[in-house]
Amino acid sequence: ETKAVGVFPGGQSGNPGSKWYDNMVESWANGEYYDLLFLKSADQQSDRVMGQQTISPAK
Repeated sequence: ETKAVGVFPGGQSGNPGSKWYDNMVESWANGEYYDLLFLKSADQQSDRVMGQQTISPAK
């Protein structure tokens, strides 16, 4: 089973215009990390997933 921890000090999008841009800076500065979720397949569901992004090669 894959396990990892992380924190995104600039928000997941990294967009300085986002209202969530700095919501994890304090956690990051204090060395606090969160469990990251790894799904084994695209069909697997979790109530922790708020969105999905699919990346495909150019044709």
